[in-house]
Amino acid sequence: MPPGRPVADFSVKSAPPTIRLLVRGTMFGALACFFLLPWAAMALSSSWAAGLTYFLPSMALTVANIVVEQRTWRAGKLLAVYALTPANNLIRLVVSAAGLWDMSLLTAVRGAAVHWSLPVMAGAQAAFSAAVMLSVVPAVVSQLPVRSAEAEP
Repeated sequence: MPPGRPVADFSVKSAPPTIRLLVRGTMFGALACFFLLPWAAMALSSSWAAGLTYFLPSMALTVANIVVEQRTWRAGKLLAVYALTPANNLIRLVVSAAGLWDMSLLTAVRGAAVHWSLPVMAGAQAAFSAAVMLSVVPAVVSQLPVRSAEAEP
């Protein structure tokens, strides 16, 4: 039988400290990028209605995501936390890209002037989501123990 533990035994206490810091850093980065900083962009642009249209879905998802991740983290279900991260960032990426697309259509079709802070914020959110999916998630997944087919009865 190969060394190692089954995936079911992988818990918060057994996670390497670097992975725990990475997950926490990702959560705090998401909170800043998707919940706190959009308020600054809306204040700079003075277009609260447009800002809430573009950023409210990601804000709500971020708050819900952090609450669920904290509960699963405290329950010791680390794999559930890792499973939530790519799914939520994919949704955030789609919402950010849709916002950028809509802003570009407003500018091109209607000739509406969109304040620079709104597309910059949406672009930063899209970049954060892509960075998490392309770097953080693979780094975490690479540290997970592998269940061996030979260990199965």
